[in-house]
Amino acid sequence: MEKKPRKSRKGIKYDPSMADRVRAIAPATEIDIAVLLDIRRETVSRWAKRYEDFGAAVEYCRLRYIQDLIAKALANKVNWAFAKYLLSALFNIVEKIEAKNEIVGKDGKAISMPPTQIVIVKHKNEAEQS
Repeated sequence: MEKKPRKSRKGIKYDPSMADRVRAIAPATEIDIAVLLDIRRETVSRWAKRYEDFGAAVEYCRLRYIQDLIAKALANKVNWAFAKYLLSALFNIVEKIEAKNEIVGKDGKAISMPPTQIVIVKHKNEAEQS
Protein backbone atom coordinates (compact mmCIF):
# COMPACT_ATOMS: atom_id res chain seq x y z
CA MET A 1 0.00 0.00 0.00
CA GLU A 2 1.32 3.41 -0.98
CA LYS A 3 2.25 5.76 1.83
CA LYS A 4 0.20 8.99 1.72
CA PRO A 5 2.09 12.28 2.15
CA ARG A 6 1.62 14.14 5.41
CA LYS A 7 -0.78 17.08 5.28
CA SER A 8 -0.35 20.44 6.95
CA ARG A 9 -2.67 23.42 7.25
CA LYS A 10 -1.24 24.74 3.98
CA GLY A 11 -1.78 21.44 2.14
CA ILE A 12 0.45 18.50 1.20
CA LYS A 13 4.04 18.53 2.48
CA TYR A 14 6.92 17.41 0.32
CA ASP A 15 8.04 13.82 0.71
CA PRO A 16 11.29 12.62 -0.97
CA SER A 17 9.45 9.58 -2.40
CA MET A 18 7.47 12.00 -4.59
CA ALA A 19 10.49 12.47 -6.86
CA ASP A 20 10.41 8.73 -7.67
CA ARG A 21 6.67 8.86 -8.35
CA VAL A 22 7.16 11.81 -10.69
CA ARG A 23 10.05 10.15 -12.56
CA ALA A 24 7.89 7.03 -13.06
CA ILE A 25 5.21 8.88 -15.07
CA ALA A 26 7.61 10.38 -17.64
CA PRO A 27 6.98 11.77 -20.21
CA ALA A 28 4.83 14.36 -18.44
CA THR A 29 4.18 18.06 -18.06
CA GLU A 30 3.90 20.06 -14.84
CA ILE A 31 0.13 19.74 -15.22
CA ASP A 32 0.38 15.93 -15.23
CA ILE A 33 2.64 16.05 -12.17
CA ALA A 34 0.27 18.39 -10.33
CA VAL A 35 -2.68 16.08 -11.04
CA LEU A 36 -0.70 12.99 -9.95
CA LEU A 37 0.32 14.55 -6.63
CA ASP A 38 -2.95 16.47 -6.13
CA ILE A 39 -1.15 19.80 -5.80
CA ARG A 40 -1.13 23.12 -7.70
CA ARG A 41 1.22 23.82 -10.63
CA GLU A 42 2.80 26.62 -8.62
CA THR A 43 3.66 24.10 -5.91
CA VAL A 44 5.33 21.85 -8.49
CA SER A 45 7.49 24.80 -9.62
CA ARG A 46 8.29 25.83 -6.04
CA TRP A 47 9.27 22.29 -4.98
CA ALA A 48 11.35 21.87 -8.15
CA LYS A 49 13.39 24.93 -7.14
CA ARG A 50 13.59 24.01 -3.46
CA TYR A 51 14.30 20.24 -3.62
CA GLU A 52 17.07 19.16 -5.98
CA ASP A 53 15.87 15.56 -6.43
CA PHE A 54 12.31 16.68 -7.19
CA GLY A 55 13.58 19.35 -9.60
CA ALA A 56 15.66 16.74 -11.42
CA ALA A 57 12.62 14.45 -11.71
CA VAL A 58 10.45 17.28 -13.08
CA GLU A 59 13.15 18.25 -15.60
CA TYR A 60 13.48 14.60 -16.66
CA CYS A 61 9.71 14.45 -17.29
CA ARG A 62 9.81 17.70 -19.27
CA LEU A 63 12.69 16.54 -21.46
CA ARG A 64 11.06 13.17 -22.11
CA TYR A 65 7.79 14.94 -23.02
CA ILE A 66 9.58 17.24 -25.47
CA GLN A 67 11.52 14.33 -26.97
CA ASP A 68 8.37 12.22 -27.30
CA LEU A 69 6.37 15.06 -28.86
CA ILE A 70 9.04 15.82 -31.47
CA ALA A 71 9.42 12.12 -32.31
CA LYS A 72 5.66 11.75 -32.78
CA ALA A 73 5.52 14.88 -34.95
CA LEU A 74 8.37 13.65 -37.16
CA ALA A 75 6.62 10.28 -37.51
CA ASN A 76 3.37 12.09 -38.48
CA LYS A 77 1.57 10.68 -35.44
CA VAL A 78 0.94 14.24 -34.23
CA ASN A 79 0.24 17.26 -36.41
CA TRP A 80 3.49 19.28 -36.67
CA ALA A 81 1.71 22.64 -36.29
CA PHE A 82 0.01 21.42 -33.11
CA ALA A 83 3.32 20.05 -31.79
CA LYS A 84 4.96 23.45 -32.39
CA TYR A 85 2.08 25.11 -30.56
CA LEU A 86 2.45 22.79 -27.56
CA LEU A 87 6.22 23.31 -27.44
CA SER A 88 5.67 27.05 -27.49
CA ALA A 89 2.79 27.15 -25.01
CA LEU A 90 4.11 24.65 -22.48
CA PHE A 91 7.87 25.03 -22.71
CA ASN A 92 8.54 28.40 -24.41
CA ILE A 93 10.37 26.61 -27.23
CA VAL A 94 9.96 28.53 -30.48
CA GLU A 95 11.16 28.00 -34.01
CA LYS A 96 13.99 30.35 -34.88
CA ILE A 97 15.45 31.01 -38.28
CA GLU A 98 18.71 32.88 -38.32
CA ALA A 99 20.24 34.20 -41.51
CA LYS A 100 23.64 35.78 -41.82
CA ASN A 101 24.10 38.17 -44.70
CA GLU A 102 27.83 38.21 -44.51
CA ILE A 103 30.36 37.64 -47.26
CA VAL A 104 33.45 35.78 -46.13
CA GLY A 105 36.85 35.82 -47.80
CA LYS A 106 39.23 32.87 -48.32
CA ASP A 107 40.79 33.55 -44.92
CA GLY A 108 37.38 33.17 -43.22
CA LYS A 109 37.12 36.83 -42.23
CA ALA A 110 34.13 38.98 -43.09
CA ILE A 111 34.49 41.30 -46.07
CA SER A 112 32.78 44.65 -45.75
CA MET A 113 30.76 45.53 -48.81
CA PRO A 114 29.15 48.85 -49.66
CA PRO A 115 25.35 48.76 -49.81
CA THR A 116 23.89 47.75 -53.16
CA GLN A 117 22.19 50.51 -55.11
CA ILE A 118 19.50 49.75 -57.62
CA VAL A 119 19.01 52.37 -60.31
CA ILE A 120 16.04 52.17 -62.65
CA VAL A 121 16.86 53.36 -66.17
CA LYS A 122 14.94 53.29 -69.40
CA HIS A 123 15.71 50.49 -71.79
CA LYS A 124 17.56 51.55 -74.94
CA ASN A 125 14.49 50.92 -77.16
CA GLU A 126 12.21 52.89 -74.83
CA ALA A 127 14.60 55.84 -74.83
CA GLU A 128 14.60 55.95 -78.65
CA GLN A 129 10.78 55.91 -78.81
CA SER A 130 10.40 58.88 -76.46
